[in-house]
Formats: sequence, structure tokens, C-alpha cells
Amino acid sequence: FTGKTVEALTHDLTTFSRTVERLPGVAGVNLVGSAPTKAVIQMDAVAGAQKQVAASDVIVSAFKNWSFRYLFSRPGTTKEVLKVDLSSINDLKTLPVQNKAGADVPLRWISQIEETHAPASVLFGDGQDAVIMEVIKSPGRDALTIVDSIHRNLETLAASSQLKYTVLYD
Repeated sequence: FTGKTVEALTHDLTTFSRTVERLPGVAGVNLVGSAPTKAVIQMDAVAGAQKQVAASDVIVSAFKNWSFRYLFSRPGTTKEVLKVDLSSINDLKTLPVQNKAGADVPLRWISQIEETHAPASVLFGDGQDAVIMEVIKSPGRDALTIVDSIHRNLETLAASSQLKYTVLYD
């Protein structure tokens, strides 16, 4: 897919991939080259002390109260990485963190949160940003039926969102 910035492509195709995932016979969808949005949370030591919240309290609250996909903990480092499904950075800012007294404190009160995007990792044709959508077929399902369903949906998506697409392999 081409025709927009990698961030816009990622947004449009993430929504579209949810439609494709619901098609009969589709086991999964991967977006290759998409721009993952990540948020960097920098704890404010003074605000944390005033609200009685330590960085470890954020991690504990994440385990207990937040809905997240996974947590990376790197032994020997202080870096913790969470993957949380949120619609915007503002959702992250409102997540509650429990302080030492047991009260909930919004994450924005104790930290600075910055949203960043990774650079494009797939370029197509004349150097345009591109995102590849990989569809994984369920075992035992008819591949041609799945391809036909996806093609019908692709034409609708391309017409409604100004995207250009090239079928690389079907």
C-alpha cells in the first residue's frame, strides 16, 4: 500500500486489518513496515514524590489494573517495556497508578509522556513509503475464496481512502 505517509497508512491499514481478520478462513494479518507508535514515559521524580508514587508503582499498577498485551523486562537493566492497546496517547495519560496510600493517581500527574513514530522500513517503487499487509490463511481453508474476499474489500478500501495498492503475491 502506498499513497500516504507511513503513519497514515498504518492507521488506515490497522483498521482495515481488523475487517480482514474477521473474514472466514483468515487466521491472522500482519502489517510489515508499519510505523509503530510508541510512547516514552519519563517519570518526574518531584511530582512522584509529592504524590507518593515510585516508578516501580507504575509497573505494579500495570500488572494489576491495566489491560496490556505483554511486558518486557530486561534483566540487568531498569528498562521496562509495556505494550498497551490504546486509541491515543491521551488514553495513556489517564491510566491510574496506585500510590503508597492506595489512591489512584493519573499517570500524567507524575510523568512526561511523549509519542513517537518509527521511520518507514519498507519503500516501494520510486522510494515511496509503503506498508505490506500479509494475510495468513487458516489451515484447511480454501485460499482462493479468501483471496476473492480480500480483493473485494481492497477495492472498497482503496476507493474510500485514496490508497494505492499492488498485489505482490496471492
